[in-house]
Formats: sequence, structure tokens, C-alpha cells
Amino acid sequence: MDKRRFLVNILAILVTVGLLATLPVAALAVRPTAYQAMMDPALLPAIEQGDQVVAVIVQSEAGSQAAAAAVRRAGGEVTADLWIIKGVAARVSGAALARLRADPTVSRISRDIGVRVSGTLSDDEDDVNLLNLPALDVEADWLHRHGITGKGITVAVVDTGIARKPHLKLVGQGSVDFVEPNSPKFRDPHGHGTLMAGIIGSNWRDRRQGVRMGLAPDAKLVSVRVLDANGQGAYSTVIQGLQWVVENKGRFNIRVVNLSLHAEVVCPYFFDALDQAAEAVWRNGIVVVTAAGNAGVEATILGKSFGTVSGIAPWETAERVPGGSTTRLPARASIP
Repeated sequence: MDKRRFLVNILAILVTVGLLATLPVAALAVRPTAYQAMMDPALLPAIEQGDQVVAVIVQSEAGSQAAAAAVRRAGGEVTADLWIIKGVAARVSGAALARLRADPTVSRISRDIGVRVSGTLSDDEDDVNLLNLPALDVEADWLHRHGITGKGITVAVVDTGIARKPHLKLVGQGSVDFVEPNSPKFRDPHGHGTLMAGIIGSNWRDRRQGVRMGLAPDAKLVSVRVLDANGQGAYSTVIQGLQWVVENKGRFNIRVVNLSLHAEVVCPYFFDALDQAAEAVWRNGIVVVTAAGNAGVEATILGKSFGTVSGIAPWETAERVPGGSTTRLPARASIP
């Protein structure tokens, strides 16, 4: 009985193989699915509506020129070259967006997300008087006493601009404005960028304690304005600012860039266009300092509140930054 079942099974296999052999090769092939670039799901309604115009960032593995060509083929308008992330900023209709998504030269399409300053400014003088000097808050005064003051280093402040102040060492030609390109240099209609510049590099000295206010009071500063008078902007404008920093790092000896701004989290960091731009800046040998914690847990941990600046101290990251210094500091030199 078992032998008969075995022979029947063998016969069935042979018949099946014989039938398959008579079919055309094309009938056996799996039909390939239509190509679709990776796209932010929030853009799907625009495709459905068809005529809605949206601001997007389009990327191509072949580079920004290929991305620009794809946008034009689809019927969109290129608004900025974002070469640092192999992409462009563009305005496209929903119909053009559908064509872009099907273009095999396009790798990723995302929204040109809005950004805003991190934290708020206070007009309450009592609030200001309650604050300690930034240098004391993070024990930078100890570094100052050991000669670590930022001398010989330039910091690019990518923000709302920097206004001229006597206590700030501004680089003469180190000012660029991506919001109002024809405006005078070194202006800050909002105030946040000047505040951050003061925290970073103010050389104003407190007479009572003999401590200079800034964390790096001898550092020079360049102003990269990417946010408007309301403290708001877009990914594409910030990325243009970061491109300028990379292009001018040798001219101004820019070693650090500060980004005290934030945006809605819509995807993993490795897909995020602004994160990719920040990574590219880092790969060009510039330390990137970003804001974090302003919208997080308000409670204190181990007696210390979450601060504004996140990341690892520059002397700990120096070995990882391409072209960075490998100078080691005493153990106490760490961010609390």
C-alpha cells in the first residue's frame, strides 16, 4: 500500500514538471511591482487631491542635480539646491508628486517641515535676575581658569541672526541671511539668536564673581540667519544655512555649529533630511551642538534639570570628528 502511494506521488510530480515545461518563460516570471520612492505618508492626501501644492524635499542617490531634473520632469518648481543631502527643495502639485514618486531616479520625498526656536524669551526682568551665569551653571569658569576659553575657534550660530553687541566677538564678514538675503549684516529681529550667541561667547564679566558670562568668551561668532522675526523657518532654509557653514568653514575657521531649534518628529533620524544635513556637517569636521529637553520631562533627575544643549562634550567627541583635535582634558572637564 505504501509502495503504491509512493509511485502515485512520483507520477504526480512528473506530470506537474511536464506541464510547467510547456509554459512560456514569461508566464513563470513574477511581474515586477511599479517603483515607488520612499515618501512621507502625510503627503498622500495631496496626491489624492491632485491640485494641492505642497513644499517638499526631494532626494536622489545620484545627487541634487538628478533630484532637480526629476522635479522639473514631473512639472514641479525647484526652490533650493540642497546638495549636502543630495536633494532639492521644491513646490509640487499632488499630480506632480505622484509622478515624482514613480520616478526611479528619486529615492526619498519628504515634507519641508517647519522649524522654530527652542525655548522662549522672557520680558520679565525678575526671571532674568534669577538666572545664574551660564558659565557657572556648567562649571565652564573652571575651564576658563585653565586657559580653555574658545580662543582661536569660531562658532556658527544658525538661528534668528545675531545683533551687534559690545560683548560679542563677531567676525567682520561672518554674517549671512537666508530669510531676507538683501538685509544688512548682523541683525536679529527676534532676539533668540543673539541670546544664544551671548550664552556661547559673551565676554561680559560679572564684577561680583569675576566670571565671564559665555561658555567660550574668547570664541569668535558668525551669524547664519535661517529663522524669521517670529522665530520660525523651514527645513530647507536651515539646511541651506548648514551648507554655507561647510562651504565657509576654512574661511572663518568654523569648528562648532549651534542649532537651538526644533521641529516635529515624523520619521526615524536616519531618514530625516535635517538630521542627514547635521550628520554631513559632522563628517566635514565640525562639532554640531543641538537643543534638547525643552519639551521633555520637567522633573529633575539626581537633582539636576534637563538642560538646553544635548550631546557629548567636544573634548569627548574630538576623536570621532573627522579632523578634530585629540587633546584630552582632566577628568573633571565634562558636562554635568
